[in-house]
Amino acid sequence: MHVEKTLRRRGITVEHGAFEARETVHVCAAGCRQEDGQRVRHRQPALAGILLPHSRVGYDVMAFVGLRRFLEHRQRDEIREELHRQQGISLSTGEISVLGRRFLLYLEALHAARAPALR
Repeated sequence: MHVEKTLRRRGITVEHGAFEARETVHVCAAGCRQEDGQRVRHRQPALAGILLPHSRVGYDVMAFVGLRRFLEHRQRDEIREELHRQQGISLSTGEISVLGRRFLLYLEALHAARAPALR
């Protein structure tokens, strides 16, 4: 594997706060291709396990928002203020709405995956 590029990616998590990570993307040195013709790439799984896809926000922030919104019936502004006061994380109310919807999608997928075992 050769280094193709290094990406800078900013993130925000409850555990780490705001941070900037440098992710190294490797490609197959022999020019390997996937079935669709794209080069074989390897990205860092650790960063993907912390941050939501196509977002700078971590899974733990999404869980924080979802639990406050749907279990404690908090409003977006209340969640926003609590995140800022307790964690030092500043998000817009729109971002909080998006995280709430994503939380529900992940919860639905988890429920569907575990439904046979629950039966």
